[in-house]
Amino acid sequence: MHLSKPAFIATFLMACISNGLSANTTITLKYAHPPGEATIYIAPSPVSASLYAYSSQTAQQKVTVRNGIYQFHTSDISSLHYFSVTDSNGFDKRINNLMVMPDDSLIIEVDTKTITVSGRGSSKNNVLRKLEAIIADSAYSQLSAFEAQVLNINAAYVQKLKLLATFKDQIEAEVYEAIKAAIQYRTYYLLANHYRFNLIVQPSAYSEIKACYLKYGLPAGIDAVSTPVSIHLYEYLILRQFVAYQINQPPGTDRQDNIPAIYDLLKKAYTKPLSDQLLVHFLSNRYKSFSTDSLFKDALAYVTTADLRQSLLAMKQKFGSGSPAYDFKLQDTSGKYVSLSALRGKVLVIDFWIEPCAPCIKLAQDLKQVSNRLRNEKDVLFVSISAEKNKESWKRVIKAGKHTFDGQLMLYTNGLGSEHPLISHYGYNGFPQILLVDKAGNVISSRPERPSDEGKADMFIKMIQQHL
Repeated sequence: MHLSKPAFIATFLMACISNGLSANTTITLKYAHPPGEATIYIAPSPVSASLYAYSSQTAQQKVTVRNGIYQFHTSDISSLHYFSVTDSNGFDKRINNLMVMPDDSLIIEVDTKTITVSGRGSSKNNVLRKLEAIIADSAYSQLSAFEAQVLNINAAYVQKLKLLATFKDQIEAEVYEAIKAAIQYRTYYLLANHYRFNLIVQPSAYSEIKACYLKYGLPAGIDAVSTPVSIHLYEYLILRQFVAYQINQPPGTDRQDNIPAIYDLLKKAYTKPLSDQLLVHFLSNRYKSFSTDSLFKDALAYVTTADLRQSLLAMKQKFGSGSPAYDFKLQDTSGKYVSLSALRGKVLVIDFWIEPCAPCIKLAQDLKQVSNRLRNEKDVLFVSISAEKNKESWKRVIKAGKHTFDGQLMLYTNGLGSEHPLISHYGYNGFPQILLVDKAGNVISSRPERPSDEGKADMFIKMIQQHL
């Protein structure tokens, strides 16, 4: 998937570590090259700040840059939290998963290539940044590239633990343990992602990858909610089940994600209350609308934690089948504005794409085959929505014919690209994406499984035909 470039939004997704008394906390961002107006969101969350988990925005304020400075004040932070900042390139890795405590006054100065953190509470963040900068040098040239990377990730972890130990007497015990948990589960997450990614993109290396998996394995993690909770804990435990599923598929089979199968594995692998949290995180993150109405129904019956059930209900209302689709108003190639409401009476198959993006080209080819099979269905309309910012560039890509096909309604996000409210409404953080809308303008699915082979195309077409 090609990652998008969202608008500058300083997003503080707080991952709570422990309880404490509330106090005033200040975070100041000083940009040498300010990105302009920004909206700052506070979204307390028990999950990773670096991942796109669903949570309600409990406080927000819109600020305009003054001399390159953005300042955020809150008295809502009553414990050790993490925060991240997004800009025009998405999550800025330099300002990602930093720590903040009650009464901290952090000053973060950002230049094109550098970042400095100073002020009250900066010491813990500078320790964290030193640890994250460690990358083990490869000493495994005799091994395959895949196995060498497994060992490099582990070697970097050992180096980080050694360096962290030198700071033990210089930072609070609570912070020390939180940093230790953070680097532990960050390492586990990197390992799991290394397996999962290569199982998908290197099917010819399956035997080698499986041999490494059997040789080194993946750590079990925990089976209970612990303190401190690493910001990467939940996603690691979920990725671990993805790898377990993919590694056990017979050679030659499609190793793409099977959402229902992973959901079932999560229920079986973990006990409550952790399983409740993992299922909600699983459904709320990038998996929230893969035709998962039946999974939402099952989760509502399974999850017993009250606040997590409320999160499920909120997600179902916004993303589930039957919810009203976002009523966009976008330009076509002639400059005419087309609204969703004007297209009612048609089942819409909407393809969101960007250029360059190889998966976007592949999806366009697959949707063209679906269109050919549905050519006699007059109430089906295929729509192409580009997240290109430059209108002329968009038209050139259309003319090239790789990302689109004849018969599609070609639309453009009016120069806003991936920053358009339509795209943010559905939480699309990368491309391509598919949105299915019924004749009444309601969502069928905002993330249906792609019709990447004959069997999946059959299911995709059946989903469309059920709404004709």
